[in-house]
Amino acid sequence: MNITIDQAAAFAAVAKEGTFQKAAKRLGKGHSAVMYSVKQLEEELQLKLFDRTGYRSALTSEGLLILKYCKKLLNTTEEITHVCRKLKGGWEPRVSLVYDGVIDFNTISDVLLKINKDDIPTEIKVASAHLDEVEKRFDQEDADMMLTILPNQQQKNPSIQLKSLKVLLVASKDFPLSKEKKKISVSELNNFTYIGVRGSTAGIGLSTEQIELKSIFIVNDFYTKKQAILKKLGYGWLPDYMVSQELRKKTLCVLNTEIANQHILYPRLYHKFEDSLGRAAEALLKAFSAY
Repeated sequence: MNITIDQAAAFAAVAKEGTFQKAAKRLGKGHSAVMYSVKQLEEELQLKLFDRTGYRSALTSEGLLILKYCKKLLNTTEEITHVCRKLKGGWEPRVSLVYDGVIDFNTISDVLLKINKDDIPTEIKVASAHLDEVEKRFDQEDADMMLTILPNQQQKNPSIQLKSLKVLLVASKDFPLSKEKKKISVSELNNFTYIGVRGSTAGIGLSTEQIELKSIFIVNDFYTKKQAILKKLGYGWLPDYMVSQELRKKTLCVLNTEIANQHILYPRLYHKFEDSLGRAAEALLKAFSAY
């Protein structure tokens, strides 16, 4: 079966206008051309789409159903035309961003909502990774941008600094370390399990990086890490935006330690050189810069 756009357009126009003459005028075509297109469509489908006994061409029950699908076909054609026009105007087909899972996704979603108002045709792929995995994935996938809390090891990409992020060393309120009145020493910390997220923390500057931890439990993401800490499996670092409610409700508490129990992270957005960025990537970069 081979249904053409012209056939669908002619059929939809006659259905809307009621006569072949009015449909031809609407389409800017000859009366006979519109009739021929509809006849071809009926022959292709082997269905009678119009009842032509009256003055106006009325749709048959089969025609009513086929009209719905012809309208979908025409709408898809309009969308393709719109996208092609945008792509020819400098919009790239795809943009990819890799971000560190410790960063609040609300930051990213706010930026995406802002640029979506421009009705861009670009497919935007957002993927999360952790710590040193971010740069590895950025390189392996030849991504356009990465949001990371670690310095770019190769120092080859331009970047902008984003809003700082605070992380806190926390444990459940019922965890043994939480009940200590005096400052908790390194040796006392080492008596309990440290909960970490996959990937290397080297280079962040966390106070726990200087400790040779005896018991470590590694999880896949920060949500799982938070659940593990709430379940009293151990203690660890969590971003303040993720634990604000628990700290208010006192289901979690910041540990009173001899080493620093809070740390400020400075996320940076690294990106490809601007002469290789399309309009969607440029819009993302501009939105992140203004955030």
